[in-house]
Amino acid sequence: MKKQFMLALSNVRKGKGQAVSIMLFVLIGALLLNTGLLLMLNFGKSYDKKNEEMNGPHFTIVESARVYSDEQTKYIENYTGVKQVEKEEVFASLVDIHYNKGTVGCPVMFANGENPREISPLTLIGKSYALEDGYVYVPYLLKTGGGYELGDNFQVSIQGKKVNYKIAGFTEETFFGSAQNAVYRFYISDTSFKKLSNEFPSDLASVLLSVRMDDPGKGKDIQEDFTKEFFYKKDIPNASSLFMYSNNFDSAKNMRVFIANITSIIFVAFTFVIVAVCLIVIRFRINNSIAEDMTNIGALKAIGYTSRQIITSIALQFVSISVIASVIGIAASYLTLPAISKLLEVQTALIWKQGFELGVSSTAILTLLILVGLVTFASARKIKNMHPLIALRGGINTHNFQKNHFPLEKAHGPLSLLLALKTLLQSKKQSIMIVLIIAAVSFAATASVAIYYNMAVKPDRFIGIIAGEAPDAAFFRSDTKDTAKITEHIKQMPESRKAFQYDNIGILIDDRNTTAVVTEDFTELEGDLLYEGRYPKHENEIALSGLSVDRIGKTIGDKVTISQGSLKGEYLVTGLIQTMNYDGFQICITEEGMHRIQKDFAFKSIYVYLNKGENVNDFIEKVKVNEGNDFTNTLNVKELMDSQFEAFGAIFTAIAGIVVVITVFVVVLVLYMVMKAMLIRRKRELGIQKALGFTTFQLMQQMSLSIIPMVVFGVALGGIAGYYGFNTIFSSLSKHLGLMKITLPSPLGHTLVLCVGLVVLAYMVSMLITWRVRKISAFKLVNE
Repeated sequence: MKKQFMLALSNVRKGKGQAVSIMLFVLIGALLLNTGLLLMLNFGKSYDKKNEEMNGPHFTIVESARVYSDEQTKYIENYTGVKQVEKEEVFASLVDIHYNKGTVGCPVMFANGENPREISPLTLIGKSYALEDGYVYVPYLLKTGGGYELGDNFQVSIQGKKVNYKIAGFTEETFFGSAQNAVYRFYISDTSFKKLSNEFPSDLASVLLSVRMDDPGKGKDIQEDFTKEFFYKKDIPNASSLFMYSNNFDSAKNMRVFIANITSIIFVAFTFVIVAVCLIVIRFRINNSIAEDMTNIGALKAIGYTSRQIITSIALQFVSISVIASVIGIAASYLTLPAISKLLEVQTALIWKQGFELGVSSTAILTLLILVGLVTFASARKIKNMHPLIALRGGINTHNFQKNHFPLEKAHGPLSLLLALKTLLQSKKQSIMIVLIIAAVSFAATASVAIYYNMAVKPDRFIGIIAGEAPDAAFFRSDTKDTAKITEHIKQMPESRKAFQYDNIGILIDDRNTTAVVTEDFTELEGDLLYEGRYPKHENEIALSGLSVDRIGKTIGDKVTISQGSLKGEYLVTGLIQTMNYDGFQICITEEGMHRIQKDFAFKSIYVYLNKGENVNDFIEKVKVNEGNDFTNTLNVKELMDSQFEAFGAIFTAIAGIVVVITVFVVVLVLYMVMKAMLIRRKRELGIQKALGFTTFQLMQQMSLSIIPMVVFGVALGGIAGYYGFNTIFSSLSKHLGLMKITLPSPLGHTLVLCVGLVVLAYMVSMLITWRVRKISAFKLVNE
């Protein structure tokens, strides 16, 4: 084995630049793979661990004190698998707060911070002040995403009345206060809590029930059974006007980690692109080494080295480089994790501290080494059948019968171009390698730019997909009797483009909990909900969500039974919708259809789209004046979405930036390896051409033009695949979240700029590398 090591070391010394290039490829692959695997496998686990450390719930429900009864607590205590249940009186309402760059409306629980609690006790992050009258502890998200700092003034608007606090600290918890689980829990002093209770209507008094199970996964079972038993099977007067929120462990976890999961999938997918590129480069490098060192291989065989020894030395060369590069890449990935964790905090509001994970990192290294080893042995096998005499002749058996492409005496065109095309066609394997590599990284870069465009530049369509309906303004009322009349008044306002009544109502479908989107006319909707069939038109029709189809086994054309309280009805499925809301389990039903199962149903919210250029906040104030400000809450939805989705934009901007930078790096490295190998292989030929009168610039152009057509073809192939395949890829990543058919626009301008930029970069880099031609001279070649 000592001989093989010596040969391997000799090969590395002879090709230091190539060794460094391959090391960089493997290093990048190891960094991305380890980072992606840690995100994919451990981010979710860290949520589980944190929930246990904080004695977090597995099921929670917030409900009006008017509908709570001791019977509910007894039901939970007697439910199979329940370990602990805790009841807490809270003050719950939709409130307006300043978040990031705008005002957002969100459901908030005001809790008495001086009350003891065992399930999810008050947990503070960093420095804090004592919780005195006029002070408040707010979720960590308001710091990471909202821009608040300790000691800042904090104003909330409850039913139009402003209440002022000073931020005394930031809390961390697993169920409330993330960008997706957007129910916030604010902790205030006992004195402040009593003031709220006295100042605002008693119907805002609520109850929070927190439950821990022997198995976290059972949280969704008790949520299903509890809400079915106490809400959907009972006739509750004016049920749609009661504030209620419930969640289970699996749902809360999915919402917290879904951005991290998408990020990890992108990292892992891009890793395999990089690894594939690395393997292609290694194969090219081995084939090139064999061609360049043919006489040396013949000499080694002639003096007694076996084919196995020579192949093993080549394998050792590349595997050794890969081992070193993998270890460095793994170490670098752990250094980058704090920055990634900080980026994700804007969305998750959780601090993720990842220590060294031997199992994940070992898997990453072994995966890379096995792939490198297999490709190396497969590529070097041709040495086995190589006779020493043939090798000493440089691999030539008798004569070279390669076709003479573009014969100079017949072909017409610039001489440098013809010589470049001859070189290109004589190196078919090299050309194929360049096309494959450039196409792969261009595809990844184009897809990532499309994600960035739809998340950060023009997020409206994406917001419409994941949020459902996102109007310009929304108005919420507790007294539902005048909602229709106010809607008609708003329709007549010159600023209004359209206005309609809209609600989300909890119901049972085939005895399974779900949420119904109810409106007067579904043709008014502008959100990208429907992906197959049509919206319901008649009182006996509904549209099902894609995940509900899998859940209840029904699809378009089937009939389902919908019930609420003691009333039920049979409905025909006319279409399929996609949504992330309510865990993806949602239906669409008409107002008349809702009246079949809830006789007293009346809308409590109004959605409004404004004409282009109208100021939403001014319009909201005008409506308040016109209608007597009889609203529980008003919402500038666009401002809300822009504030919340800025976090997504920051995350995916960073991802797109990483992918594009690595793509540029890969293009430069590949061109360096290919051009340098070409310079070495064609050194004598280039010297002769110089002696014939070719200038340095002409030879540089000739060599660059022999590469650029393949770069252009590869970029075009990858760019087209990324442009048209982006939606298919993104749909496959997000189906489990309820997004079944993504139809986001691919940015043609961004794609063209990227593709043209890669071609220009490739040309500039190739010209820079071939600048070494200036040192080649016929005189030196003769002397050598």
